[in-house]
Parts: sequence; C-alpha cells; structure tokens
Amino acid sequence: MTLTTRFNINDKVFYMENNKVASSTVRHISINVRETTFNYGSKIDTTIKYHIDGSNLSKCMMESTVFGSKEELLASL
Repeated sequence: MTLTTRFNINDKVFYMENNKVASSTVRHISINVRETTFNYGSKIDTTIKYHIDGSNLSKCMMESTVFGSKEELLASL
C-alpha cells in the first residue's frame, strides 16, 4: 500500500476561517488507515489530517479542507 499526501511538512496551505481565506504552514501530518469488514467483504478507509499553525492555536484540518492556492480554494466554493 502506498499513501500519498497532497502537501508536505512546511508547505503553505489555504483554508477558510471565519468566512475568510486564511493561510498557514503544515507542521505535522496524521494518517489513519482503518479496515472495516462486512459480511460481503471489507473496505479500507484512509483519513489524512494536516496540523497547521492557526490564528490562535495549532489546528487540525482534513485534507479536503486545505488547498494549495487561494484561487484553488475559491474555485471549490
């Protein structure tokens, strides 16, 4: 199994905070891989979270909520 993240440590990312575009630096990346077994098979779920410096404290952001540019973030809205 190969896991690939969209961003690396020290990358600048953009996200929404209080209805405004904010940016910060990735400080830590958490990856959680879980297998769920059903009667008919199994499914593997992968969750990637980026820990960034927030305006007040460190924040943990899901991969789907951070973007590589302001333009990319605005286009997702």
